[in-house]
Amino acid sequence: MATEAERTKIEEAVVEIIRNGDLETLSEFSIRVMLAERLNIDFSGLESKLLVRRIVESYLLSLPDETENAVEVVREQSNKAPHCISYNICELSNRRSVSVKKFRGDTLVWFSDFYEKDGNQFDGGISLTESQWSAFKQGISAIEEAILKINSQKRSIFVIHETTHVYRGKYNSSPAFTPQRIIPIPNTRLSGRNYSCWMRQISFVLNQLKIAYVLTQPCPDTTPHDEAYSEKAAQAKAAARKWVDDDYLCRLTILNSLSDHLYDQYSKRMLSSKELWEELKSSYDEDFRTKISHVSRYMQYQIVDGASILEQVQEFHEIADAIIACGMRIDENFHVGAIVSKLPPSWKECRMKLLKEDWLPLSKLMYTLRAEENSRNHHSSNESSTYSRPGNKCVSETMKRKRLCYMCGNEGHMSKNCGLRKWVESSNGRNNANVPVIDEG
Repeated sequence: MATEAERTKIEEAVVEIIRNGDLETLSEFSIRVMLAERLNIDFSGLESKLLVRRIVESYLLSLPDETENAVEVVREQSNKAPHCISYNICELSNRRSVSVKKFRGDTLVWFSDFYEKDGNQFDGGISLTESQWSAFKQGISAIEEAILKINSQKRSIFVIHETTHVYRGKYNSSPAFTPQRIIPIPNTRLSGRNYSCWMRQISFVLNQLKIAYVLTQPCPDTTPHDEAYSEKAAQAKAAARKWVDDDYLCRLTILNSLSDHLYDQYSKRMLSSKELWEELKSSYDEDFRTKISHVSRYMQYQIVDGASILEQVQEFHEIADAIIACGMRIDENFHVGAIVSKLPPSWKECRMKLLKEDWLPLSKLMYTLRAEENSRNHHSSNESSTYSRPGNKCVSETMKRKRLCYMCGNEGHMSKNCGLRKWVESSNGRNNANVPVIDEG
């Protein structure tokens, strides 16, 4: 790395060589050769080449306009091609840069890619003619849109609100911050209870992707037109194709923002983005729900693997409570049968045993499900625990000694102190109760 004194010495020597030389035939290579002879320094390295180039360009920029328009420095190509006039535009990285060159009468936009071979540095890359550069420039917006669409199709969508205005309230002041480039952050995934928060964030995402219009606008008409309207017909077909693509992207974006069990539920159904949007609104928007929507949720609910069965059953109870709150009654046997029928395939044996029961109240069902889930969790933990080795019965015997409440299936209390028992007893005292009464055997 050259010191400040050496850099000053090199700069003075370069300026002197340019002033005393013939600018029509002078090149960077010849300048470096003269510098090496004069200063006895090796200028074959990349840093030395870049230093000489910056000094030459700085000197040319300091020349008067009339001189700069009349004189151009000829830059050397490492492959020893014929001399060409070149202007360095920007550096993309340590090895890549963009420049504009006049080569054999043609103006080229040159994307350089420096590489080393056998200790020598070569300048590779691609060049675009003026017509090719014009076509490339027109497609930049399409490239940016394609990048945005590809990134939006990932399982987890990330986006942030663009800062354009400060909260003004009663004031009409100008923005305190300049607009910033959008950078991604994780968005909220719909679980069923956070619809309002999810709806605000997914609406922002769809608006940023410029595909929210498919939720309110139908697909453009592509009915054949007369020959006089062939241009309008082509535009209509192009608009229809864009609408179909945006509708597909909008549907995927909405599905990707759902929780796992909702994704499994809705991804199997062939719904358009608008149909999916309306169904989610009717199912989870508290202000939009009706009796029919609650019943629809009750019928379509499915218990899946990968999550706690008891938590999903509790969520199913909440849907039933919403139906009861609307003034409709659900028979206990019907509700128990619905829970059994919605158990996942991995619970097939348990479901078959429950279907053979002659008497299966809700409390007994909850106790059975609790015991089955604890048994499965205990079995899976034993497989990875050192206590599951043959001969070690400490854990299993301890689990066997644990007592469960036969009313709710929970541990830590007896049935006489169970909250479910108090709820059942209070339900027995009401006439025409909407919630099925559960008596102890």
